[in-house]
Amino acid sequence: MPTTNGRTPEQVRREIEAEREQLAGAVEHLPVARVRNMSDFLAQAREAGCWTYGASAADASPDRPPVPYDAPDYGGSGVVLVLGSEGSGLRPRVAGACDQLVALPLLGRVESLGVSAAASAHREVRHGSR
Repeated sequence: MPTTNGRTPEQVRREIEAEREQLAGAVEHLPVARVRNMSDFLAQAREAGCWTYGASAADASPDRPPVPYDAPDYGGSGVVLVLGSEGSGLRPRVAGACDQLVALPLLGRVESLGVSAAASAHREVRHGSR
């Protein structure tokens, strides 16, 4: 029977399933909002005293370039991070509604990050600045 790093395919399948269950539970510990209109929500969040940041590729908005991801002070109590769809990123109206756009550095031959990887990196930066 073939193995992967000394494990059988069945062992690997069980490990993947266990990891999937652990990750699925993570959403229970993160504040997530589902809104009808993102631009309107961002305006309401700003009125409530929150800073709104849109995750953006470094070259996505030539007229409004993002700052490095670690430049903003995320230490405030109200921070909203908006992540766009994989491939097309933030819609222009949503990007325009954010207080600031932030970009993660991409090293080597990496051209973009998946939304989950970008969310993890931004969350780590936010968590580290508290």
